[in-house]
Amino acid sequence: MYANQDAAGWYRRALQIVEQQGNPPALRAQVLEKLADAHSALGEPEAAHESWEAALLLYGTLQEKERLAALHRKIGLHWWSQGDREKALAHFHAGLALLTDKAESVEAALLYQELGRLHFRIGDDQQAIVWAQKALELGQQLSAPEVLSQASNTIGVSLARRGELEEGIAKVELSLQIALQHDLLPVACRAYTNLGMLLAALDRERALAYCHEGLAVAKKIGDLSQQSWLYASMASSFCSLVGDCTQGIEAAEASISLDQQLGQRNHLPVPLILLAQIYQCQDQLEESKRYYVEACAIAEELGEPQLLFPCYDGLATLYLALGDIAKTEEYLAKSQEVCQRTGYTSDALIMLPFLC
Repeated sequence: MYANQDAAGWYRRALQIVEQQGNPPALRAQVLEKLADAHSALGEPEAAHESWEAALLLYGTLQEKERLAALHRKIGLHWWSQGDREKALAHFHAGLALLTDKAESVEAALLYQELGRLHFRIGDDQQAIVWAQKALELGQQLSAPEVLSQASNTIGVSLARRGELEEGIAKVELSLQIALQHDLLPVACRAYTNLGMLLAALDRERALAYCHEGLAVAKKIGDLSQQSWLYASMASSFCSLVGDCTQGIEAAEASISLDQQLGQRNHLPVPLILLAQIYQCQDQLEESKRYYVEACAIAEELGEPQLLFPCYDGLATLYLALGDIAKTEEYLAKSQEVCQRTGYTSDALIMLPFLC
């Protein structure tokens, strides 16, 4: 029911009873996993991670491979949100390695999907589509709506970034439809976020409407991570649609606050870049540079093209305005290298930024 604070309280009470009963490992592992899920939903990543790791140890002694795989997926997502791609990939692949004799399971399909999404974020659309298509086919075979929605979303954003915008939008709209039909509201929030960005270049009124609708859902279920993404989408839409930089700044600052609360380094550069762009448009160049430099430092750690390019491109234009030709050429060369490495055009990264 998304009453996560109440859920966490009951799980903690359950854990006390399990301890009174001598800590049977299977039951303790189940309660710890559920408690971790509640902490994660409440925006308490460290508490969630601690309980997931404890459950992982218990499931390991019990050799419950599907539960172990699920925990590796959840812990991988934790590390990815914290900005550690290598740990995330290691956990996703560890989860799949446990399912060699259960390769046609929903958990395997969810892991395929997460690998697809991660490859999209690091600029490898080809591998993103391969993994997501594998998830989609297995999801269809198993009639698993969460898999179908998430995989359709990942395929959609990958197609759009490769220039197939209309087909990409259709896939993400299908993702949203499946999620809403099956009351998968956290999954729907991701689709709302991506539709807000994908439609910004075609129908900005509709894009902003998706952002508002998605934010209402994210607040209803207490999904702080998606609230941050949706605030960032709104910041972009406000400025480009109505020229209301005040609301754009407020939305970007709300996104930054949530990212800092959650330790969500894989998203924090997005609202920082948006603030830098807003201040750049207002000719407040020193303020703009401060936000670009902060965003750039994190983006270079993460190595995401959709974060690196706007940092480098923005700094190039900013230094040009400041009359620093050497810095302009330095950052222009860096932005061009991102395009050459990924095969993306500069238009693809300018018109379709910050997809998740």
